[in-house]
Amino acid sequence: MKQIYFFTVAISIFLTSCQYEKKRDFNKEKEKIFSIIYNDSQIKSEFFEINSIKDNTLKTKNGTIIKIYANSFMNADSTNFSGSIKLEVKEAYKPLDFVRGNLLTKRNNQLLSSGGMIYLNAQAKGENLNLKKGSEIGFLVPTRSVDEEMMIFTGNRDTSQIMNWESPEPILNSKLRTLEQQYITIFYSYYSEFNTNDEAFLDWLWEPNRKVGDKTKVGTVQVEVEKIIKDFVSLRESKNGLFIPDVISSKGQNGFVQDYNTSYIFRVKKMGWANIDKLFNDPKSEEVKMLAQIDNQNEFGFVFTSLLLPEQNMYISGYQKKDKSYGFTDEDAEKLILPVGSKAFLLATAYKDDKPYFKIKKITIERNMQFNFELEETTPEELNKLLIENI
Repeated sequence: MKQIYFFTVAISIFLTSCQYEKKRDFNKEKEKIFSIIYNDSQIKSEFFEINSIKDNTLKTKNGTIIKIYANSFMNADSTNFSGSIKLEVKEAYKPLDFVRGNLLTKRNNQLLSSGGMIYLNAQAKGENLNLKKGSEIGFLVPTRSVDEEMMIFTGNRDTSQIMNWESPEPILNSKLRTLEQQYITIFYSYYSEFNTNDEAFLDWLWEPNRKVGDKTKVGTVQVEVEKIIKDFVSLRESKNGLFIPDVISSKGQNGFVQDYNTSYIFRVKKMGWANIDKLFNDPKSEEVKMLAQIDNQNEFGFVFTSLLLPEQNMYISGYQKKDKSYGFTDEDAEKLILPVGSKAFLLATAYKDDKPYFKIKKITIERNMQFNFELEETTPEELNKLLIENI
């Protein structure tokens, strides 16, 4: 009887040890994927040296304008900082950047469509600095056309290195137009009655850089701008922070935006990642079923699966279902809503024996999809090359 008891205990210890080893391998392999393959360091940084006691206007290689105001920073212990700062900027505007930087486009369980992401970090003597309460940094990000539905989300990585976007704030474009009109008075002359609320006329009247002497016709009536008064002193004295009055009063100067339709304009109040995003809503979207089966998945403790839709600027992660296949929602019961007919990339990455394993498949979104494939051994350099060649 004692021997049976000892034998049972021995098996229990052995099984517990195996379970611990499997869990340890899971965490180790997961850490390798996000420390070597997919992380912030894959996004190239630009660096600027600035003086914290002066206003600074910076322009990145991608044309993004960053406005940093004097005396905006504090040390980690919340004391005011004064001196030279090394500013790091990362920009992720392309789907390839989303993948390489592990920049998923989800807010909790809501899919997002991104207009681009930007990262900011400030250091002095190797120590990170924070923005003081009440301080703000302004951004003007060039775009072909402004989508007014876009908002600004703050990025937060959880302990598993998955990015979640939080605390959405509206972009400032619409507010800036309205405020500018409130602080500008345009006098114009005309010689016959016409509809002064005509939309085409108002669009013309409030175009950027409207000047005295400009003329237009509304129907058969000619209208001429006689006088323009800008009362930006009152604007600066209003409670709109620093950046809003600065953009309006400096528009067209020092590299500031010429037209509110050609830049996403926003401000942030903390360092880190910011995302120009909107909730994903595509009329072509339907409920779809997508399953990925990795034939050699038992060789790995952890497999990172993800789905990229480049036309929608959307990048989401997968998860392992109860049946061991991989889906692309947060749980088995959740429905996957995607635009049928859109091009997409299915990616799977694992790590074993200090070597990455990888597979990328180009697909078209259909109502019912099932994929079977094996992960193939590669190197970090070759994996990165495959991403560049395919996406």
